[in-house]
Amino acid sequence: MDKVKRTMNRPFSDVAKIKCRDRSALLQKVLVDFGADESFAGAVEKVKEHYSVEVSCSTTRLDVEKHAQIIHDQIDKKILLVIPKNEASVIIGETDGSMVPMVMKKNENDKDCDQRKNKKHEWKEVRLALAQPIGSVDPIYAATTGSVDDAGEKLADAVKSAGEGEKTKIHCLGDGATWVADQVDKKFGSKATFTLDFYHVSEYLAQAATCCAPNSSHDWMREQQALLKDSNAKRVLENIQNHTINCPQKDNCPALRCFNYLSKRLDQLDYKRAIDANLPIGSGEIESAHRSIVQARLKIPGAWWTQCNAQNMLDLRTVRANGLWNKYWSSINTSGGAHAYG
Repeated sequence: MDKVKRTMNRPFSDVAKIKCRDRSALLQKVLVDFGADESFAGAVEKVKEHYSVEVSCSTTRLDVEKHAQIIHDQIDKKILLVIPKNEASVIIGETDGSMVPMVMKKNENDKDCDQRKNKKHEWKEVRLALAQPIGSVDPIYAATTGSVDDAGEKLADAVKSAGEGEKTKIHCLGDGATWVADQVDKKFGSKATFTLDFYHVSEYLAQAATCCAPNSSHDWMREQQALLKDSNAKRVLENIQNHTINCPQKDNCPALRCFNYLSKRLDQLDYKRAIDANLPIGSGEIESAHRSIVQARLKIPGAWWTQCNAQNMLDLRTVRANGLWNKYWSSINTSGGAHAYG
């Protein structure tokens, strides 16, 4: 370990206590940092390139999974959380899902079968939530591989960490998935409003425009968007319905699909209120966060995850995104610093 001591700058006081087959807290931090972004093999190459330290791929994976599990446990116990400095007047909340490759057991109850054959590969939805006070550029993130109720809990946790108080108003955004609006209502009640992502609605309008006004579809869509921004959704529905009555495509009419979609969500289309309050009407930030936090690591080529490891990796990546990275490693140093897994 003398080579490690010379190469790395010894920010932890317990480096001198390292024993045979130990890895210093600093080395573990480096391995986990690279392993949170790269494949484990890629992390090995990064450590070798930047620190001239050779560590095996299995060792890197062991450290990353070990610390990801500790981080997950600390989040569950409400130990590793963002502590808000002030109560926010308005908090913007967003949540959405994306698919991640998972390895699942075919039969959870059969403990005696060949485990090599008792597995299946499938895509499972991972749900990410974010919350931020109005005017802030630093969202708080939380993620889950669990149910929609778990996703609602994660959104509630993120909102609390963003500074929710008794008088805080919550402005939530999301696509048309019914579980999103249901969870907002369940977790926040009348304290929150839910607004349907404007650009998601515009996709439906664009499809309807090709049927309602094939010769001037762009202008027609812009007119409907202007009506929506003035919270005149009923007029938009009337315009669409007037066409669907005599549409030769009948049930295949894209305008009819748009009409059905919007008519079921009229209470989520109050865009004028949001615009007047200088609040966003699009949920592009959560979609961008899915790419940077979830997909950038969990959807790398060849990666398949157990649900447990996927959840732990999500917690590891959200902790870093929430600015809790050094707080976690300070707690590791305080509690002993170096760990031997060999």
